[in-house]
Amino acid sequence: MKIFFHKNIVLIIAIMLITLGLTACTTSTNKEELDDKGGLFWKVEKNGTTVYMLGSIHYATEDYYPLHPEIETAFSKSDYLVVESNVLNQKASRKPLYDDETSLQDHLPEELYEDLQEKLNTLGISIRQVERYKPWYVDKLIQDVSLHRIGEEFSLGIDMHFLEKSTDKEIIELEGSEFHINMFDNFSESLQIALLEDTVETELEEYRQSSNEFKTIWENGDLGELEEISFALLEDDEHQEEYDEFIDKMITQRNIRMVEKIEEFLDSDAQTYFFVVGAGHYPGDIGIIHLLEEQGYDVTRLIHEV
Repeated sequence: MKIFFHKNIVLIIAIMLITLGLTACTTSTNKEELDDKGGLFWKVEKNGTTVYMLGSIHYATEDYYPLHPEIETAFSKSDYLVVESNVLNQKASRKPLYDDETSLQDHLPEELYEDLQEKLNTLGISIRQVERYKPWYVDKLIQDVSLHRIGEEFSLGIDMHFLEKSTDKEIIELEGSEFHINMFDNFSESLQIALLEDTVETELEEYRQSSNEFKTIWENGDLGELEEISFALLEDDEHQEEYDEFIDKMITQRNIRMVEKIEEFLDSDAQTYFFVVGAGHYPGDIGIIHLLEEQGYDVTRLIHEV
């Protein structure tokens, strides 16, 4: 039963892993071709302070590069790099593990547990390797391995691209890895199971298809299409409660805090910030762009829709 196909593959990927794939020639650096590349890129200014805002793809391919020249130029003249989490300093955690005597099998419906075993086998993973882990962690593990199988790499993500180039800039973490782990760990068990069920049923070809869709959307700079796909209504009202929880914890609460940080930056001394968060944080009535505009800021689109 597919509950979250576009919620899971779009929102989890769009916000945490967002991965888009499209066949493209990466050997050409012709200026006309670069200028045809889009992107989700804005700026907001106040009293001499500028915050550049880029929608990131956390898992990507070489096809994304080089980025549009305007993006790289803005980064080069920025004083700070602002990211969700500085993954270069990520620490291990025991939160994904059950801290009692129970196992994954004790928490999953029997049919889902059997399907999970089959899914893991196709990925070369034994169920014994994940027996002590919570559903949210196993869900993410399957996604990570599946993305790797279709050629999407975390090391090629846009966040990582700028983190590796930021040797002369101060890095500001908006959240950090511990925040992300705690957020997933605080998902209700029903939400964790719903997400895992969907991921178990999702085939590699569906990852590839979604990847292609999102690469097209990102390169076209199509914020409207990103919103439409990301926030499509559930087909199964039975799981509306889980979906609402997912949107609230993954999107709404975080977007509000991100906008508060942007406002803090804008109230600081004249500085330039390069703000990079998942592309899924920007669209819609609860997106960063709309929330800033509601506060009276003029948000300028720097790379227009192709």
